[in-house]
Amino acid sequence: MNSSVFSKKNYSAIIISGILLVLGSGLLISCDSNKEKTIDYSNGDKYVGQIKSEKKDGVGTYTYENGDVYVGEFKNNKREGKGTLTYSNGGKYTGEFVNDEMEGKGIYSSPNGDRYEGSYKNGLMEGRGMYAYADGDVYVGEFKNDKMEGNGKLTYSTGSIYKGKFVNDKIEGRGAFNYANGAKYEGECKDGEMNGLGTLIYANGNKYEGEFKHGREDGTGTLTLANGTKNQGQFSNGEFQG
Repeated sequence: MNSSVFSKKNYSAIIISGILLVLGSGLLISCDSNKEKTIDYSNGDKYVGQIKSEKKDGVGTYTYENGDVYVGEFKNNKREGKGTLTYSNGGKYTGEFVNDEMEGKGIYSSPNGDRYEGSYKNGLMEGRGMYAYADGDVYVGEFKNDKMEGNGKLTYSTGSIYKGKFVNDKIEGRGAFNYANGAKYEGECKDGEMNGLGTLIYANGNKYEGEFKHGREDGTGTLTLANGTKNQGQFSNGEFQG
C-alpha cells in the first residue's frame, strides 16, 4: 500500500488509498478525484471520460454500438445531469438526465424536422411542452407518455386554431375551433372532428346548434340563417332533412 506523510504546524497527515487523514484533528478528507479513462466494452460500446471508484462519474462521451452518442454528465455509472444524446438516425436530445433516462427539461429534434421543447419523465415527453411539426403546425400544452394529453392549443399552418382537450394524441373532448376562414365552433370533439353537441358559427353569419357526427351537422339541431330564418329538425351529413 502506497502512502505519504507530511507535517505542518502541529499536525501530521497520511494519504492512504485516496483518503487524507489529518492526524490529531479527527479530519477525514477524500482525495479520490475523478480520473480520465477509456473503456472498450465487449458489446461494441465505448466510453471516454471521467471515472470514480471504477464507475463512470463526471463528464464523458459514451458511444453505443448502434452509432448513438451521448456527451455529458455521469454519476454512479449512469447518465445523470446535463447532456446531449445524438441518435444514429439524425435525431438529437439536449437536456437533463436522471437515472440514465431523459428526465426534466429538454429539447428534441427529430430526423424529419419536428422539434419538441419541454418536460420529460422516464425518457418520454411528460408535462408541459411545445411540439413544432415540420409541416408548420404547432402544439403547446400538456403531454403524457409521449403523446398530447390534457389541455392544449394546436395552431395549424393554415391559420386555424384549436383550444381544448386532447386524448392519446388526438383532439377529443370539449374544445373550440377558430377556423382561418372566419368560422367558429365550440363543443364536443372526437378523433379530431366535431362530434357530439356543439355550436358552429359560419363565416357568412349562419349559426347551427345541435348534434354533430364525423365533422358534419348530423342529428337534431337548429340552423339560424343570418337573416333570422330558422330551420329546426333533423340534419344528415350537413344537410337539413326537415
